[in-house]
Amino acid sequence: MSKASTSNDLSDSCVICSSKHERIRPSLCQCKHCSRSLCFDCMKDHHDELQLSIVQVSNRYNELKQLIDTKLILITKETVASKKELSEWYTTLIDRLTMEKVSIDLNIENAEQKAKKFVYEIESEMQIFQDDIQTFTKNNTFRSEHLTKIFEQLDELIQRLDSLSPAKEYDLPLKMPKYELRFDLLPKSTTNDTEQTRNISQEKYNIEDFQLENSISDGEIYQNENINFSCPDESHFRNRDKFESTTFSVNCMESDGINILYSTIEDPQQEYIAYCYLEETSTNYAQFDPSQVWNHSRIVDIIWWNSIKRFICATKNGIYTIEYLDQSFKILNVIGNLRIRVCVAANTDHLWIHGKDKIYVYDINFELVKSINFKMSQSLKSPSFCLTDNLVAFTLIRRVQNNRYVSHIEFYDFNMKRIKRVRLESSETVSMIRTDGNDRFYVAVGQQRFYIIAPNGTKQTINLGKQASCLAVINSHNIVLTKNSRSDLELVRF
Repeated sequence: MSKASTSNDLSDSCVICSSKHERIRPSLCQCKHCSRSLCFDCMKDHHDELQLSIVQVSNRYNELKQLIDTKLILITKETVASKKELSEWYTTLIDRLTMEKVSIDLNIENAEQKAKKFVYEIESEMQIFQDDIQTFTKNNTFRSEHLTKIFEQLDELIQRLDSLSPAKEYDLPLKMPKYELRFDLLPKSTTNDTEQTRNISQEKYNIEDFQLENSISDGEIYQNENINFSCPDESHFRNRDKFESTTFSVNCMESDGINILYSTIEDPQQEYIAYCYLEETSTNYAQFDPSQVWNHSRIVDIIWWNSIKRFICATKNGIYTIEYLDQSFKILNVIGNLRIRVCVAANTDHLWIHGKDKIYVYDINFELVKSINFKMSQSLKSPSFCLTDNLVAFTLIRRVQNNRYVSHIEFYDFNMKRIKRVRLESSETVSMIRTDGNDRFYVAVGQQRFYIIAPNGTKQTINLGKQASCLAVINSHNIVLTKNSRSDLELVRF
């Protein structure tokens, strides 16, 4: 009898009390929304949560409505501004062309007058001999010497006049101008992407933000059996004492698998990009590095995206591609209006852009695929990151006692769930990480050594001939390192 009574009490108990508070209270009411049996206290809390959710949804709706109005204004504003810019350019061009046409017409007329004057002068000289010729014809008397002299003079006039011929030098370009207005946007999710979109929305509501801890722990273990990592021993580096020189000092650099593209700010008023040939068989090896003025905001990061065979340059105002061909640089702005300092990384399918508390993921057509919240503690900063087809790696720097800094590497999966943290030794406030694409990672920390790290925590410290804070991976057997604002490259082979 008592058992039956206990069973009934449990079945009518408050669901929240038993599941959340580990207590048993009788249920005295039922929620009409979710049909759960609750006690008075839990019903009140539950009701408050529902009201809060309604308020949040309402606020989010109003935020979306306001954002729609803002974006419509933005579209109209940018459209008008673009048309105005194009119209001003067209008007300026027409004015310049008109002025140039007047100048060219005047030059043509001057050339005409000069040529006619030349002919008239010869005609005037020709008149001198007319009387002599008439006398010779009428009287049939002449001196042989005089006749020969006249003949020679006439022959000279003929030669001078015969030299008159048109010679044109002109450059009349027919290339049409190009102007494109584009609005970057996140495309509507398909049915298969519903769950992924829901997860991204949760991140925006801060339901599960990625907050990095201040403490450094090496407890996480990477257990991806698909990764095959073998760290080379010191014998692989016996031929590393090879140095190359660039024409200019290096600010940022990256390799296309053969040579090096780098930015330089030797002139504080003007930034340049340059291409250094490292291939000894090239005719341009050890020659003056081809360069070009960089007429955009300062370059803060450069990578090579092998999927499109172009360099990717990150600036505060946008992302640019650079194609180097036949000693010329083709530059194209592919992503604009960033307005924050960012760093970039790429794997086979995607380009990742990290700035502030966000990661933006683009496909090879530079269409935005998704954005991810990725918030770090204020005591940490991430100067560099890279990714492979398997995972993401960030360098993080933390300030410790006595104004010292400690670097460590954190590995994540593509959902930004941390896999492993690897602590490095004390470093400067600069750090750069790159990969060969085979889940082997190279880290320069501004000192006379660099690190080779695997996602499972395997780490090797390699001594260098000089300090290095910037590196580029040539291939799986060669990397290049240098110190920022220096023009000597240290080529490391293994």
